Amino acid sequence: MIAVPEAAAGDEHLRILALLSRTLMDPAFRERLLEAPDKAAILHALAEIG
Repeated sequence: MIAVPEAAAGDEHLRILALLSRTLMDPAFRERLLEAPDKAAILHALAEIG
């Protein structure tokens, strides 16, 4: 799920998806996600995007 404020509605979800897809192409980032020990570590890694 991608949630954005109503004021940012429109194409904002597409910008977020593009950022996420570019980041997931990075092998080091994917490895961080795969090796994350818990949900907090995954959320921390995702929060660093953009």
